[in-house]
Amino acid sequence: MVEFVVNHYQGDLDAYRLAAQLTSLVFLHQPEEAQAHKIQDIIQAVASSSVKAMLPQVLKLLSLYLVCPATTATAERTFSELRRLKTYLHSTMGQRRLNSLTILSTYRDEVDKLDLDKLLRVFVCGNEMR
Repeated sequence: MVEFVVNHYQGDLDAYRLAAQLTSLVFLHQPEEAQAHKIQDIIQAVASSSVKAMLPQVLKLLSLYLVCPATTATAERTFSELRRLKTYLHSTMGQRRLNSLTILSTYRDEVDKLDLDKLLRVFVCGNEMR
């Protein structure tokens, strides 16, 4: 299994060191039940311990695992939304405004939860001219 992961990340990980560090991590933090480790257990074991400096390959593996998305659906949805915004509002708007509108459009559920009255008060009080 370690060879598969190392081959997938080609050159980022050393198979021998990663296997040794994973083995030492298992010996340091044995679970109460005899079951397979979950990724959350490994993250907690590394984060809560003072052995971070001794496990650089495990830390690199966790970083790669947590950064790489499982699918590209979110990115594809965002690009589709960007295409709709750019077509609808034409291509004359600046990059800053386009980025802001894309974020607002992508996170529409969170934007709907915002208190607009509070936002307006903060905006109006931010400048004497308003």
